[in-house]
Amino acid sequence: MKPAGIEIQIHEAESLPVRDRAAEMGCGVPSFAIMPNNFFEARTSREFAVHSQSVILRDVFAAVDLSLGSFAHGVEHVEYCHESGFDWRASLFLSSDLSKWEPDAAAIAILLIRQHLRALFGADAGKRLQLSLVIERPHDLMCRKLVYEGGVDGLGMLPERIARIVAA
Repeated sequence: MKPAGIEIQIHEAESLPVRDRAAEMGCGVPSFAIMPNNFFEARTSREFAVHSQSVILRDVFAAVDLSLGSFAHGVEHVEYCHESGFDWRASLFLSSDLSKWEPDAAAIAILLIRQHLRALFGADAGKRLQLSLVIERPHDLMCRKLVYEGGVDGLGMLPERIARIVAA
């Protein structure tokens, strides 16, 4: 069911394999992590840039012992600007290990993000957000990118989409 209010768009496409790129960059592959905006374009991990809102999610998830890792902790550059007309933006990576060992983690993460955004924005239903998820499929380690654009309540549609990607 589509929530009323802000128009919702969900884009899904193939993504380059994260494991291959991480190996090229000399990075480990965390099970659940902030996804650098420029992961596939950066020449070194020192160039990784992340949305500031992604970094804040570490504290949100830590409250329930859900650890949000990093491909290059301590060297990521945080981007603080609100570009493209969004009030909030974040990008995350969900590995095949996460879906195998903690199958409910993605749904819990989406629920926590929704609660965080409701607390952040209050009753302002006009806030637009973008959540990008790179999801690694367990059976072939290939990735799909899922980009949600819309309001806070529409995030509730994502766990089912994530589950379909993981099962494909």
